[in-house]
Amino acid sequence: MVVPQFAGGYGKGYVRALDLWRTLIKELAILNQNMHVLLIGHAQIKSFQDPELPTAYDRYQLKINDKAAALVREAADAVLFARFETELVRATGAKAKVRGEGKRIMYTESRPGFDAKNRFNLPFVMPLDWKTFGDAIRTFYGIKENGNGKAKPAEAQTPEPPLSSSEALVRIRKMLEFVKMSETEMIAVLKASQIKEARDATSLAEIPDAVLRMAIEDWAGVEQTAERLRAKAA
Repeated sequence: MVVPQFAGGYGKGYVRALDLWRTLIKELAILNQNMHVLLIGHAQIKSFQDPELPTAYDRYQLKINDKAAALVREAADAVLFARFETELVRATGAKAKVRGEGKRIMYTESRPGFDAKNRFNLPFVMPLDWKTFGDAIRTFYGIKENGNGKAKPAEAQTPEPPLSSSEALVRIRKMLEFVKMSETEMIAVLKASQIKEARDATSLAEIPDAVLRMAIEDWAGVEQTAERLRAKAA
């Protein structure tokens, strides 16, 4: 049975499908606490009625029901529109031709021709490349990297002015959000590292700023300890 015919039709199938989408998004949100979740879908060209313009125009949109598309778009931190880079070449007296070299790119902000968004202050156009994307997000969260993708150890970092207590707390919470680590796990990491100030702590707000700064400077070590603790608990 196809969706439009479910329960006799009249849109009931799409209502049921929307409930299933909500359930899926809730389940993905749970996974997103410990890993990055990517949804990959096709696009379709649909007529779009811009409320600020007198006539509709065509644009690329997600190839799913409009209500489901709105639900997914709202839940996602980034909606990226990927395509092959092409250009229109006009020769004198000849018909214009489209040329492309097979280079894949992605757009991070919405435009009349397509839908896109992001919450990471990404460049408007980026190569369709995971490392480039990850580096840009790490930059947003203030996480520095070596060439191997790991956070720089303290001795390899350029000295920076010391963070205040509130700044250190805000920074480390952003870093935790990026690597999908909870505050409870972070406190467990500090305890496993024999940090006495974390012994009775139940919140990162109780940890002295000097300890938080130390954790930020040795972020690669924090991630390694967290992975070891997770493997031990599994």
